[in-house]
Amino acid sequence: MDALGKGVQAPTAAGLGQEATEQAASAAKPGATAAEAAGASSASVLKHDAAAVGVSGASLSTGVELLALGASVADSLRNLRTSLQKRAGAGFHNARRKAKVKAADAAASVVSTGANAGAVAKEAVKVEGVASTAASAEASGVLSGVAGVAKSMRAFRKAGMAIHKRRQLKKLPDAETAHAGLLTGLKAPADAEEQRAIAAYDQVAALERELAQGSPREGLQDAFHAAVRAYEAAVEREVQVKLPYLQALDDARTVDATKKLAKKKQASKIFKEGTGGLGEGLKGAGGIATVAIVATGALASNPAGWIVAAVGAGLVLATAGYKGVRSGIGRFNEAHHPERYTPHGEEVPEAKPTWESLKHAMKVWKKVSRYKRQLAAHKLYAMLSRPDTQPELRRSAEDLLVLLKAGPDDHGQSPAQWRASFTDPDKKADWIKEITDQLGS
Repeated sequence: MDALGKGVQAPTAAGLGQEATEQAASAAKPGATAAEAAGASSASVLKHDAAAVGVSGASLSTGVELLALGASVADSLRNLRTSLQKRAGAGFHNARRKAKVKAADAAASVVSTGANAGAVAKEAVKVEGVASTAASAEASGVLSGVAGVAKSMRAFRKAGMAIHKRRQLKKLPDAETAHAGLLTGLKAPADAEEQRAIAAYDQVAALERELAQGSPREGLQDAFHAAVRAYEAAVEREVQVKLPYLQALDDARTVDATKKLAKKKQASKIFKEGTGGLGEGLKGAGGIATVAIVATGALASNPAGWIVAAVGAGLVLATAGYKGVRSGIGRFNEAHHPERYTPHGEEVPEAKPTWESLKHAMKVWKKVSRYKRQLAAHKLYAMLSRPDTQPELRRSAEDLLVLLKAGPDDHGQSPAQWRASFTDPDKKADWIKEITDQLGS
C-alpha cells in the first residue's frame, strides 16, 4: 500500500498539479487570450482534483509509516529484551542484530512520516494559489530531500556491505575442491571394498549355478554357504568403509551449496538495495530540485522536480514489487512442493493443490517458513552438530559461518563455547534461525 501510494498516487498527483499550475499561470498573464482565460476555471478544478489525490496518497503513506513506526519500535524493544536475557550465543546475536535493524527502521519511519506530513500540507494548500503552492512546495521539498537522502544513504550502505560480504565469500575455497585429498583418501578404500564385495558376489553366483545343474560335487554345499557368509561380511565391510566417504562428500557439497546460496542472496541484496537507494536518492533530488526551482520563481513552468521524484518513486515501487514477487514464489513453493524443502528426518506436510498454494502465496503478511534458506540452515547445522564430521570439513563450515557474521566474536563467546553450542539441543532452534537470517542479511 505504501509503495503504491508513493510510486503511483503521489507522482500522479504531482503531474496533475503541475499541469494545473501551468494552466493557471497562463490564464493569469496580462494579455492572455480568451482560450487561456477560459482555461482558468478548468485549471482550478484540476488543481482541486490534484490536491485531493495528493492529500489522499500522502495521507495513506503517512498512515502506513506510522504503523510501521509502531511495529518497528515494538520489535526493537522485544528483540532488545531477548538479547539482554540471552547475553551470548546464536539467539543473542540474532536478537541484538534485529533490535538494531528495527531501531534503524523506526528512525527511517520518523523521517518518512515528516516528509509525508509535509506532502499532505503542500497538497492541502495548493488550492490557495501559486504563491501558497510555491511556499508549501519549498517546505515539502526540503523534507522530501532530507528523507530521500537519509534513506538512500542507508540503502547504499547496505549494498556496500553486501558487496564486501560477497567478495569475501568468493575468496572462500570450494570445500569439495579444497578437500579433494581427504575425499580421495576416503574413496580409495571404499572402492577397494566394493570390488571385494563384487568378487564375493560373483563367487556366490558361480557356486549357485553349479548347484542348479543337479549333480553337485562333494563339498559344494559347504563351499556355497561359506561363499554366502564371505559375501555378507564383504558387504558389511563395504558399508562401514563407504559411509564415511559418502557422508564427507555430502558435507563438502553442503558447505559449497550453502556458500553458493549466500552469494546469490548477497547479489540479490545488492540489486534490491542499490535500486531502492537510487530511487530514494532520486526522490530526494526531486525535492531539492523543487526547492531550487521555487527559489528561481519558475515553479509553474519547470516540472523537473516532480519528474525526478516520480522516476525515483517508480524505482522504489519496482524494488517493492521485486521483493513481493520473490516472497510470493517462496510461499507458493513451500505449500506446493513441501517435499523439496522439508529437512531430513522431519515429517513432510501434505502438498497443497495449485489454487490453495496460490492463495497461500498471496498472504503477504506471512513469512516464508520452509524454503531454500531454511533447508540450507538445517543441513549446515546437522553437519556441525554431528560428532563424526570430518575435522577439515567442519573447519570449512565454521569459516563460512564466520564470513556470514555468525562466528564466536559475533556471538560474544570463546571459540570453544561457540563450538560446544552446536551440540546443545536447546540451542538448535536458535542456530537454525541464526543461519537462516544470516544467509539473507
